[in-house]
Amino acid sequence: MNKNILLIILGLAVIAYGIYSLVSNKRDESDNGLYSSQQQGEQGQNDYTQSDSIESEAVINDGSYVVNKEESQVSWQAEKVLAEHTGKVNVKSGEFMIESGKLVSGEIVIDMATISTDEEIEALENHLKSDDFFNITNYPEARLSLLSATKTTGAHDYEARAEMTIKGITNEIMLPLSLEEVDGSVVVSSDFSIDRTKWEINFRSGKFFQDLGDNMIKDEINFQVRLVGALNS
Repeated sequence: MNKNILLIILGLAVIAYGIYSLVSNKRDESDNGLYSSQQQGEQGQNDYTQSDSIESEAVINDGSYVVNKEESQVSWQAEKVLAEHTGKVNVKSGEFMIESGKLVSGEIVIDMATISTDEEIEALENHLKSDDFFNITNYPEARLSLLSATKTTGAHDYEARAEMTIKGITNEIMLPLSLEEVDGSVVVSSDFSIDRTKWEINFRSGKFFQDLGDNMIKDEINFQVRLVGALNS
């Protein structure tokens, strides 16, 4: 083989190897950069998760809490076949106890004489206070008493067992509860429903009356409770 041709082939091989080495180094640098970015992202995610966990598990101070009746509220909702009504009723008094950062007991008294409708329908409000419904003349108060509370998935979320007394009748119910600290107060919240007929509120219930048509009132009453408690010093 001609000596000049051999030199040319050898030169081309050297150039090709140089180009391969350059491309390979660039690829390694890119992979290292990507791996480093992934590590930083994972570390940032872990830091965020840890911070989030610490915040969600913030300890609520132990002690007896007195419910502020002016800031607390009980809302209700009931439905007929073609319509619904909503309203409020005042908290008369209440307290709850926190031990080891957990809710362990509590009770609220509800002033049934204050039951009102958001639509401000006076005739309906008077009817709710009558014997057909809550009979406030003989039973001016209702009561919700906590029997036990079991923590669920959230740091301050509970599945609670309680007794609800309406018209002098007491039934056990299950309801969700959540706690949070807001501006130095502890807020207890719950959203639950009851079957009114268990408290002998049977007016226009399909269980007891037939052929009601559109006048039938559903048995379920929904309550949304928000209690604001201050630590009893």
